[in-house]
Amino acid sequence: MDGFHSRWVLLHAGSAAPQPAWDRLGIPSLTITSARSRPADGTLVDSDDALLAWLAGHRAATVALRPDAYVYAAAPAGAQLPSPPAGFAPVPHPSPTTAL
Repeated sequence: MDGFHSRWVLLHAGSAAPQPAWDRLGIPSLTITSARSRPADGTLVDSDDALLAWLAGHRAATVALRPDAYVYAAAPAGAQLPSPPAGFAPVPHPSPTTAL
């Protein structure tokens, strides 16, 4: 997930349900794929399928992952995540071509 460290991100197992409250804020979204999958844009390959097993064990299909790698919220398949925390404003990250 290089480039996503220190950022919020939504992770989806299977088909992603729209998350309008998060999408409006520009929170990136990745689909988790199994260890047998090939890397592709918009995906995160679960190299040992541990994350997919954890999600299944918690009946979660989508999680909002905080910058410190803790799960903020989870939702089952087809459901909406709770809204971002009160006062939430993601910190914009400069693009690779932006001069600092």
